[in-house]
Amino acid sequence: MASSSKKRRAGKQVVTDEEFDAQREFYANARINEDSDEDQPHFQTFVRGEVVNFSMESIKAVLRLDEQLESDANFRRRMILANQELENVIQDLCV
Repeated sequence: MASSSKKRRAGKQVVTDEEFDAQREFYANARINEDSDEDQPHFQTFVRGEVVNFSMESIKAVLRLDEQLESDANFRRRMILANQELENVIQDLCV
């Protein structure tokens, strides 16, 4: 299958369809790493069959975010709620 050169707007940047799909895959597969510390959570996702481990600090570094945009506790709470909601959807679909 030939790769598409079609461009999309993702936030303020224009990306190819392939890049856009990889971003969606990153977010769709993101989970809290079960072995991580509650005070310093680490996350794991799968993109194109590869495991990607990340933390809030690594995302901030990649995006060059100098100031903290939201509290760590609020971010953790949202990730835990999102993970619980996803588990409920999986249970509904698989049972």
